[in-house]
Amino acid sequence: MVVAMGDMFSDDSLEFDVDTSEDTEDASETDQAKYEDIKVDGDNNKVVEGVQGLRELLRQLHNGTLPGYVAHLAKVQEMYNERIFKANVDKDLELRMIDSKYEAEIRRINEEAESKRVDLKDSLLASILFQQLNKATSVQTGNWSN
Repeated sequence: MVVAMGDMFSDDSLEFDVDTSEDTEDASETDQAKYEDIKVDGDNNKVVEGVQGLRELLRQLHNGTLPGYVAHLAKVQEMYNERIFKANVDKDLELRMIDSKYEAEIRRINEEAESKRVDLKDSLLASILFQQLNKATSVQTGNWSN
């Protein structure tokens, strides 16, 4: 179909080009079939080569010799080792912090206990001194009831 360049939507601008030559169609079909056969054979070779290449890659992967896989595996192993190292460092740091807090708490408790012991001792001494003073005062005043 051939369309004139003028008005594309008018009915009189459409012209039909009809070729009734069957010889031309048969010849082009034969050429096209030959071309497709060659193309299919070429594509089959490419497919076979591709499959063989993939099989080789799969064999290398299975054996653990595929370069990309080996490099990636080494990188993953390195990342794993680094992660384990960092986890151990973090654990050690946390244990040190816990030990430090524990020791500080023990010191605080001991200081508090010592302070309470001193306060109790002072309180008891004051109480004893007060009683002795009361007895001495009672003796001097003659009040023996205490």
